[in-house]
Order: sequence, then C-alpha cells, then structure tokens
Amino acid sequence: MKLPILNYHGIEVRKGEYGASLAEREYFIFKKSFRAHLEILRKEKLIPLGISELGEMRTVDSNRYAMITFDDGHISNYEHVLPLLKEFSMKAVFFIPVNLIGTPGYMDGSQIRELDSNGFDIGSHGLNHIPLTWLRSEELREELLGSKKALEDQLGKRVDSFSVPRGFYNARVRQTAEEAGYQYVFTSRFGLNAAKPDFLALSRMAVKAGTGEGEFTDWISGKFGLKAFAESIKDAVRSTLPPDLYDTAAETKRMVFGVGSKN
Repeated sequence: MKLPILNYHGIEVRKGEYGASLAEREYFIFKKSFRAHLEILRKEKLIPLGISELGEMRTVDSNRYAMITFDDGHISNYEHVLPLLKEFSMKAVFFIPVNLIGTPGYMDGSQIRELDSNGFDIGSHGLNHIPLTWLRSEELREELLGSKKALEDQLGKRVDSFSVPRGFYNARVRQTAEEAGYQYVFTSRFGLNAAKPDFLALSRMAVKAGTGEGEFTDWISGKFGLKAFAESIKDAVRSTLPPDLYDTAAETKRMVFGVGSKN
C-alpha cells in the first residue's frame, strides 16, 4: 500500500457556525465526520505521521502510515481539531497563510505556537493565500521565502514544509520552493504517494463537505474509481489556466450544482 495524505480545511459543529462563504463551504466538514475519519484510521491501524517521520519514509513500512494536513489556519483548527487530535493521540501538519494570522476567522500567533508546543508540525501556506503559477518571479519568491522566514520568526525554529495555495503548482513553483529551502511540498494532486515519495510534489486527497465515510475508507485504501481521472483533469487545468478563469468556471459549477453535504 502507498502513503495516503489527507487534506482538510475547516471543521464545524453545526452548519454555518463560522459564516463561511459558498466557496469556503465546500471545504468545511462537520466535527462528527472528522471524528469518524480518525476512528477509521485507528480501525485500519494507520498511524498519522509528522514531518520528521515523513523524512524517514525511505526506511519505514508505508503500509502502516497516513498523514493528516490542514490548510488555511482557520480558527476551527484550534477550537475543534486540536482537542480531537489530542484525544486520539494523532499527529497532523497545519499550513498557515502568514498574512491571515490573527485576522477574523483565523488563528493568531499564540494559538499557532500552542499547536507547535503540543507537537504538531507547522508549515507555510504562503503569505496571502493566492495562486502562485502566474506570479512574477520576485512575487513568487516573496510568497515562498517571505512566508518561511516569518513563520520561523514566530516559532523560533526551522520551517521545512510548504502547502501549495489552492493547488496551483507547476515546475516553476517547484524550483522556487526548492531554492527557498523547503524540503517538503504538499500539492492538491489527488492520489496516494509511493513508499519512496517525491518530497517536492506530494499528493493529497482533499476531504470536502460531500465526502462520505465509505468514500473516505476507499480513498485511504487506494480505491478511487472515476475520482482519480476527474481530479487529474482538474489538476491539469489548474497548472495551465489563469487562476481568474479557473475561478470563474469553479464558481459557475458551484452555482449550478451546489455544495455537497454528506457529513
């Protein structure tokens, strides 16, 4: 079996708890669903890894492991996720957009440091949570290197991991991330990772509002059906299409089909 890396965003106890927008709602799941996912991981005897353990993947048995990641630094990560992870004694990685720290709806510096002090990994999610592929070189470098340095100043320790904002990733972003000193880059490419993964292009499976428990169980065992094909098309479009055009298409889809709610 290959390494499953799960990607979450916001967690809520009741629908609309945090007043998320239509676009954000797609990425919010209920707390009871997240608890169920942790129970499934425990049942399947998959141990969530931290960043340091990921670096040892060349020597460990990947049949025993998974990873849990959270993007965006939403306040629910502190209010709802932290207690559950501590209850289950499971590790996770939290990716923070630096310029959202302390703004309404997002964790502040002390909360992020508390996650770190509890043994959870903190990584960068850029400065402004914007697509990177069409930025000018100096802007791209600032998003990657500037956010890394700012988080290192906040935490007093090295930050080695980066999560690509909104999945807009290409060879130019990869090269800049490597030059900035990142050892691990987490993408939105859907699927499992090889036992000897490409640390600068790690695949993740985004868990959304419409992801049911059966589907979740299939994913961590590598059963994707047509999902993998659909996600590969989406990833190809993201890597080539300007972000504003992609967003227009995505917004149209949401308006026509709505947001899933199988929580």
